[in-house]
Order: sequence, then C-alpha cells, then structure tokens
Amino acid sequence: MEINKNTKFHLVKKNISVPTRCCICGNIASGFIYYNVMCCDGCKHFFRRSLNAQELFKCKSDGNCDLMKASNKCKSCRFDKCILMGMNIQKIRNPQQSTISFWKIRSKIEERLGELCLVGKYVEVKNKSFF
Repeated sequence: MEINKNTKFHLVKKNISVPTRCCICGNIASGFIYYNVMCCDGCKHFFRRSLNAQELFKCKSDGNCDLMKASNKCKSCRFDKCILMGMNIQKIRNPQQSTISFWKIRSKIEERLGELCLVGKYVEVKNKSFF
C-alpha cells in the first residue's frame, strides 16, 4: 500500500468537548480519561506517584474528608477516592515495571479496598475493569 503525501491522518483522542469535573477532587478535568476515570492532571499524577510510594497515607479525620471543598487535600482520602472511582492500575503498567512490583501494587490496593469495604465504601459500578 502506497501512502500519498497529501493523505491526512487524524488522531483519535478520548477527549470531551465540554469542560467537566474531575471525579476525584472536583476541579476542572483535562477532558481526557486517565486510568479509566475522568480526572484532572493533578489527580492522574497523584495516583501514579501514590502507587510507587513506600509510605501509607493516614487520614487525620477518620477518612471523612470532603475533597471537593478542601484546599489542602488529604492524601489518604484522595488515594481512597481514586481507588473507589475505579482507577485501573493496569493502565499504568509499563515495560520498565517488574511483574513483582505490579503484584505488590495490586496487593496494596486490594488490601486498602478491603479496609474501605469494612467501613461501607465501595467501588463505583460504572468502572468495571478495575484490575
């Protein structure tokens, strides 16, 4: 197949034409779906960094922070909301990440999900492909 120089290629983007809100923090979303969730760039990067962090976040308000109103966002509640909205860790996996590291991260999320379920918080049903 020969490609003509005048042929124009169009990239297909997961872009929404109207501004919408981030499902995690309520800020204006970038218009793209990251890790299966409509979110802002800040929450996208926060989720990725949190998965690689060695520390576990602890909420000072027993996990009841309102992320939509807080200017200083609680890292623990923000990470929990990322999980509960169904952010998909498989979308993060890259060739440099080892299989052991991937399973460690998955285990960390499954453990946290179990803790959240015990207090009555569950994953949003609309995001079916969590793992």
